[in-house]
Amino acid sequence: MQINYEKYSYKHLLSKNLKFLRLKAGLNQEELAKIVDLNRDNITSYERGIAPKIDVLLKIVKYFQITVEIICELDLEKKENLNIELYSSEALKKGTYKKSPLLSEEQERGNIVQKQGQEVDDLKKEVNQLKSIIQMQETTIKAYESAIRAQETTIETLKNANFPKQVPVSEVSQ
Repeated sequence: MQINYEKYSYKHLLSKNLKFLRLKAGLNQEELAKIVDLNRDNITSYERGIAPKIDVLLKIVKYFQITVEIICELDLEKKENLNIELYSSEALKKGTYKKSPLLSEEQERGNIVQKQGQEVDDLKKEVNQLKSIIQMQETTIKAYESAIRAQETTIETLKNANFPKQVPVSEVSQ
């Protein structure tokens, strides 16, 4: 039996996944071409196995909010790959999160809640770290204030002390 390596090439997966994502998003070739600033013939050629230039590929993955690795290395039609994390945390932070063509609404909500929960946990950690830093700084400030008060007391004591008059050395020898 002969293995068809073309079936496993990145170009094959890219073309297959591009068509899969486009159809799952409910777009025709013309609509996707317009979104990524191309013409329909470009999309047709990419779906037939012609690899796009890197800048075009980046526009496509940005629109679908996936990585180049996902579109070129995973067969998205396989069921085990349907639950991959399609959208980056960057999209969530910017508020550009769109409905995934591959995840159910429940899975999407779960992903959003999980990411937001993680962000809240991260912020709580930062707040606690900042509180610790503030406490250390307050302790340092109190120590400096105490040292300053001690020096002021010493200076005041020295000013009020009755020291004997000092006689110059030249007068002592006479």
